[in-house]
Amino acid sequence: MTGFDALKVEDLTRAEVQGRKDYPRGLPKLIRARMPGFAKCYIVDFAPQTGVRQTRLLEGEYVMTKDDVAKRVRFPDSVARGRDYYYPYRTLLPRGVENLLVAGRHYSATPAAQADFA
Repeated sequence: MTGFDALKVEDLTRAEVQGRKDYPRGLPKLIRARMPGFAKCYIVDFAPQTGVRQTRLLEGEYVMTKDDVAKRVRFPDSVARGRDYYYPYRTLLPRGVENLLVAGRHYSATPAAQADFA
């Protein structure tokens, strides 16, 4: 779902309500139409809370781009590996802040690059 600001409680509430209304009807229909073998599928249950993929992104010493992910760039300072991509150490170093190392979803990447990681 797009168009919501996960930093605003009101938007999180609207997303929760909309998801609970739309997904039970729309998701099985979509899956039945596009995935062979799922003609009779139905939803039994889903998460009790809406998951948020992206809010704030760190501006690090290096900002990973969608092109880095698409080309599966192997950086000389790679410290972690995802499915088909590598994280350089510089994406964990906030620009302009000394003695701080970050980890998790708030590493330094463009929104398009981070969306490809999911």
